[in-house]
Amino acid sequence: MQKTIGEIYTSNSIIIEQTQINKYAEASGDDNPIHLDQDFAQKSNFGGIVAHGMLVLAQISELLTSIFGINWINNGYLDVRFRRPVFVKDSIQSIIEITSIESINDKNEINCKVSCVKNNDESVIVGTAKIYMIYKESKDD
Repeated sequence: MQKTIGEIYTSNSIIIEQTQINKYAEASGDDNPIHLDQDFAQKSNFGGIVAHGMLVLAQISELLTSIFGINWINNGYLDVRFRRPVFVKDSIQSIIEITSIESINDKNEINCKVSCVKNNDESVIVGTAKIYMIYKESKDD
């Protein structure tokens, strides 16, 4: 499917649950108590358990994969900033906007603005993505 400048894609909203955080901690080996220990987290500057930033960032990557497929997986680059913490029970949604498309050596370079918002309005991750469209897209993409 042809991509155009200005197109906006959004993920489904998901609510971050402690079980997701626990599973991510186990899979990643990141058992920092700010993510797992309610008593510890309440005494921190955050005032509660914080989701791993990479757990939240994964939703942006999932959306990019659904839009650009193998081109994102093999030829995608992200540059992001983590702006605010995400807490248990926060609802998050990722947003991708195509900002430019350049033809370079018969291949398209697509640049996007990426963000993840919590509770419908507060940016928690902002940045850019670059995808080199090396592989032909299928008709279903």
